[in-house]
Amino acid sequence: MFPLLLFLAVSLPHPCDAGIVRPSRPLTINGQPAVCVQYVTAAAGDGSVVVYAIEAVDRPKYSDFPHQVFVALGRRRADKAWKLSDRHDVTATLLSAEDFGNFILMDARVDRFTLAGARFVDAGVSATISGSGRISATKDLLFRVEGGKLLPAATLETEGYARGGVSFLHQITSELLVGKDEVVQVKRDRLARGRIPPLTVHCKVSRTLYKLIDGRLERSGEIDASELERLRPRLRPLPRFDTREIVPCCAGCSISN
Repeated sequence: MFPLLLFLAVSLPHPCDAGIVRPSRPLTINGQPAVCVQYVTAAAGDGSVVVYAIEAVDRPKYSDFPHQVFVALGRRRADKAWKLSDRHDVTATLLSAEDFGNFILMDARVDRFTLAGARFVDAGVSATISGSGRISATKDLLFRVEGGKLLPAATLETEGYARGGVSFLHQITSELLVGKDEVVQVKRDRLARGRIPPLTVHCKVSRTLYKLIDGRLERSGEIDASELERLRPRLRPLPRFDTREIVPCCAGCSISN
């Protein structure tokens, strides 16, 4: 059984280990030659969770290119090759420019935790599309681990950033807090606008409670700040990609862009 919460699992992207894909012919994506890139591997019970992508080989230096992204569960055999027992194509959930999977950068992390005695993993996948705005978004894909399967439990938008010249900034950050049988997402959605700097910032804070119902995390409702502070002592935070506050969470304050 997992402890309540384990630390963030990250690694440098590298060519996929043997067995992650078993192509009968050379890999392709959208008719183009492709490679398999393994972004992160994390132990999950007696197996491991792997986030990997099939990516175009011929890619413009500063432009978006095709990806097909998977979250998989498996284990290494005696010959060190992987045997996958389950996998999910999560490409359609990610930020893309035009076609699904069309972006310039991605990153991934995996965390594991328990809710009501059940094993869960949180696969966070971040995608960035090209352009001066460096628009990015992170989705947290939560799965229950049971019987060699990854059973989808929730998909949450947790982080994001966009810039439009000198007149627009948008940043989303989140805390994901895990309790005994609930998850709380504290989401801070900041928007800074102005014809010329300084920009005026407005920030919306939501505190959404998700309860475990029939193996899935279902939205139970919003809680206020005082209820969150009452719950905090028994909640544990899941790690985030980036906790920098580029845009402050304030009501009507001014910033320079």
